Amino acid sequence: MNLAPQAMLLVRGGPEEGSTVQLREGMMIMGRSAVSDMVVDSPGVSRQHAAIRGDRDGYWLMDLGSRNGTFVNGNQIGQEPVRLSNWDRVELGGMETHWVFMESQDTVEVQRPPIG
Repeated sequence: MNLAPQAMLLVRGGPEEGSTVQLREGMMIMGRSAVSDMVVDSPGVSRQHAAIRGDRDGYWLMDLGSRNGTFVNGNQIGQEPVRLSNWDRVELGGMETHWVFMESQDTVEVQRPPIG
């Protein structure tokens, strides 16, 4: 079974401060559109702003051609997926609110030594 590790985004700032968004395997769209998987109601956020993809190797963030950019730890990213690591700061379009990526340490795969 090749499930994505458990992970979440912790909301920092704004009225949702301290709440979390559980991430899942597959693609999640972040944006202002009501049909987004993660609706972000802010004027600086595009309708389909960014996407997070979860797979057995971790979580990857990419910009979807947004007008105001997607940032990881203050660095603007493009449409090439960037792997997220624990405590990465994710920002969309210059919002005051941002998210902190957290991945469960319990899901880290341990390499077993060869037998014999």
